[in-house]
Amino acid sequence: MMGNWKNEDNLLQYSLRMDPTDWRVLDQRATYLLTTGQCSRKNDECRQIWELAYYFTPMGTLKSTLQRLKLLVWLDEMDRACDDYMKLLKLHPDSCHVHNNAGVCLIRSGDLDEARREFERALQTPGYEYVYDTPMQNLNRLDEWLILREDARARGQEDTVPQVLSKIMF
Repeated sequence: MMGNWKNEDNLLQYSLRMDPTDWRVLDQRATYLLTTGQCSRKNDECRQIWELAYYFTPMGTLKSTLQRLKLLVWLDEMDRACDDYMKLLKLHPDSCHVHNNAGVCLIRSGDLDEARREFERALQTPGYEYVYDTPMQNLNRLDEWLILREDARARGQEDTVPQVLSKIMF
Protein backbone atom coordinates (compact mmCIF):
# COMPACT_ATOMS: atom_id res chain seq x y z
CA MET A 1 0.00 0.00 0.00
CA MET A 2 2.87 2.38 0.75
CA GLY A 3 3.78 2.29 -2.97
CA ASN A 4 0.66 4.35 -3.75
CA TRP A 5 1.75 7.19 -1.48
CA LYS A 6 4.55 9.70 -2.05
CA ASN A 7 5.76 9.28 1.51
CA GLU A 8 4.90 7.74 4.82
CA ASP A 9 3.72 11.00 6.37
CA ASN A 10 1.10 11.54 3.64
CA LEU A 11 -0.23 8.04 4.29
CA LEU A 12 -0.36 8.63 8.04
CA GLN A 13 -2.07 12.01 7.65
CA TYR A 14 -4.65 10.48 5.31
CA SER A 15 -5.24 7.60 7.74
CA LEU A 16 -5.83 10.07 10.56
CA ARG A 17 -8.34 12.01 8.44
CA MET A 18 -10.20 8.71 7.98
CA ASP A 19 -10.06 7.87 11.70
CA PRO A 20 -8.61 10.55 13.98
CA THR A 21 -9.03 8.24 16.99
CA ASP A 22 -6.78 5.45 15.70
CA TRP A 23 -4.18 5.36 18.46
CA ARG A 24 -1.87 3.10 16.45
CA VAL A 25 -1.71 5.56 13.55
CA LEU A 26 -1.33 8.46 15.98
CA ASP A 27 1.60 6.63 17.56
CA GLN A 28 3.12 5.80 14.17
CA ARG A 29 2.86 9.44 13.04
CA ALA A 30 4.43 10.68 16.29
CA THR A 31 7.22 8.14 15.91
CA TYR A 32 7.71 9.13 12.26
CA LEU A 33 7.93 12.83 13.13
CA LEU A 34 10.30 12.11 16.01
CA THR A 35 12.63 9.86 14.03
CA THR A 36 12.76 12.24 11.06
CA GLY A 37 13.75 15.15 13.28
CA GLN A 38 10.50 17.04 12.67
CA CYS A 39 9.41 16.76 16.25
CA SER A 40 10.60 17.85 19.64
CA ARG A 41 9.01 17.73 23.06
CA LYS A 42 8.25 21.44 22.77
CA ASN A 43 6.55 21.11 19.36
CA ASP A 44 2.81 21.72 19.76
CA GLU A 45 1.80 19.43 16.88
CA CYS A 46 3.79 16.53 18.30
CA ARG A 47 2.52 17.18 21.79
CA GLN A 48 -1.06 17.11 20.53
CA ILE A 49 -0.46 13.82 18.69
CA TRP A 50 1.06 12.26 21.83
CA GLU A 51 -1.83 13.48 23.97
CA LEU A 52 -4.39 12.07 21.52
CA ALA A 53 -2.53 8.77 21.28
CA TYR A 54 -2.46 8.58 25.09
CA TYR A 55 -6.17 9.37 25.31
CA PHE A 56 -7.23 6.83 22.68
CA THR A 57 -4.85 4.00 23.63
CA PRO A 58 -6.95 1.29 25.25
CA MET A 59 -6.37 0.27 28.84
CA GLY A 60 -6.26 -3.06 30.58
CA THR A 61 -3.29 -4.96 29.19
CA LEU A 62 0.41 -4.77 29.95
CA LYS A 63 1.14 -3.85 26.31
CA SER A 64 -1.32 -0.96 26.35
CA THR A 65 -0.02 0.21 29.73
CA LEU A 66 3.56 0.23 28.42
CA GLN A 67 2.35 2.16 25.36
CA ARG A 68 0.62 4.77 27.53
CA LEU A 69 3.66 5.09 29.80
CA LYS A 70 5.92 5.60 26.75
CA LEU A 71 3.64 8.46 25.74
CA LEU A 72 3.90 9.97 29.24
CA VAL A 73 7.70 9.88 28.86
CA TRP A 74 7.42 11.66 25.50
CA LEU A 75 5.12 14.21 27.16
CA ASP A 76 7.83 14.94 29.77
CA GLU A 77 5.81 13.30 32.54
CA MET A 78 8.68 11.08 33.64
CA ASP A 79 7.84 11.24 37.36
CA ARG A 80 4.32 9.99 36.70
CA ALA A 81 5.59 7.31 34.32
CA CYS A 82 8.19 6.16 36.85
CA ASP A 83 5.60 5.89 39.61
CA ASP A 84 3.56 3.63 37.36
CA TYR A 85 6.58 1.56 36.26
CA MET A 86 7.37 0.87 39.92
CA LYS A 87 3.76 -0.21 40.53
CA LEU A 88 3.95 -2.51 37.49
CA LEU A 89 6.87 -4.38 39.09
CA LYS A 90 4.44 -5.88 41.59
CA LEU A 91 1.82 -6.68 38.96
CA HIS A 92 4.17 -8.03 36.26
CA PRO A 93 7.35 -9.38 37.89
CA ASP A 94 7.85 -11.61 34.84
CA SER A 95 8.16 -8.74 32.33
CA CYS A 96 11.55 -7.82 30.91
CA HIS A 97 10.12 -4.46 29.79
CA VAL A 98 8.91 -3.56 33.27
CA HIS A 99 12.21 -4.49 34.97
CA ASN A 100 14.18 -2.52 32.38
CA ASN A 101 11.98 0.55 32.65
CA ALA A 102 12.04 0.44 36.45
CA GLY A 103 15.84 0.34 36.17
CA VAL A 104 15.78 3.49 34.04
CA CYS A 105 13.64 5.18 36.68
CA LEU A 106 15.91 4.03 39.49
CA ILE A 107 18.91 5.57 37.70
CA ARG A 108 16.93 8.78 37.48
CA SER A 109 16.24 8.72 41.22
CA GLY A 110 19.88 7.91 42.02
CA ASP A 111 19.37 4.34 43.28
CA LEU A 112 22.09 2.87 41.06
CA ASP A 113 22.49 -0.45 42.88
CA GLU A 114 18.80 -1.22 42.58
CA ALA A 115 18.82 -0.04 38.94
CA ARG A 116 21.58 -2.55 38.23
CA ARG A 117 19.52 -5.30 39.88
CA GLU A 118 16.48 -4.42 37.75
CA PHE A 119 18.50 -4.57 34.52
CA GLU A 120 19.89 -7.93 35.65
CA ARG A 121 16.36 -9.15 36.45
CA ALA A 122 15.24 -8.00 33.01
CA LEU A 123 17.96 -10.19 31.51
CA GLN A 124 16.73 -13.18 33.52
CA THR A 125 13.10 -13.09 32.38
CA PRO A 126 12.43 -16.17 30.26
CA GLY A 127 10.78 -15.72 26.89
CA TYR A 128 12.18 -12.23 26.32
CA GLU A 129 15.57 -13.17 24.90
CA TYR A 130 14.72 -11.38 21.64
CA VAL A 131 14.65 -8.00 23.45
CA TYR A 132 17.59 -8.45 25.84
CA ASP A 133 19.64 -5.93 23.84
CA THR A 134 18.05 -2.94 25.56
CA PRO A 135 18.56 -3.99 29.20
CA MET A 136 22.05 -5.24 28.29
CA GLN A 137 22.91 -1.86 26.77
CA ASN A 138 21.47 -0.08 29.80
CA LEU A 139 23.50 -2.28 32.15
CA ASN A 140 26.68 -1.70 30.13
CA ARG A 141 26.08 2.06 30.02
CA LEU A 142 25.54 2.11 33.78
CA ASP A 143 28.80 0.22 34.34
CA GLU A 144 30.67 2.57 31.98
CA TRP A 145 29.15 5.59 33.70
CA LEU A 146 30.17 4.32 37.14
CA ILE A 147 33.77 4.01 35.94
CA LEU A 148 33.65 7.54 34.48
CA ARG A 149 32.22 8.86 37.73
CA GLU A 150 34.94 7.18 39.82
CA ASP A 151 37.66 8.55 37.53
CA ALA A 152 36.15 12.03 37.76
CA ARG A 153 35.88 11.73 41.55
CA ALA A 154 39.55 10.79 41.77
CA ARG A 155 40.37 13.97 39.83
CA GLY A 156 37.96 16.07 41.90
CA GLN A 157 35.77 16.69 38.86
CA GLU A 158 32.66 14.68 39.64
CA ASP A 159 30.46 17.52 38.33
CA THR A 160 31.79 16.97 34.80
CA VAL A 161 30.29 13.50 34.35
CA PRO A 162 27.26 13.56 32.02
CA GLN A 163 24.08 11.72 32.94
CA VAL A 164 23.72 8.01 32.30
CA LEU A 165 22.02 7.36 28.97
CA SER A 166 19.39 4.67 29.32
CA LYS A 167 16.49 3.55 27.19
CA ILE A 168 12.94 2.50 28.04
CA MET A 169 11.18 -0.40 26.35
CA PHE A 170 7.59 -0.54 25.15
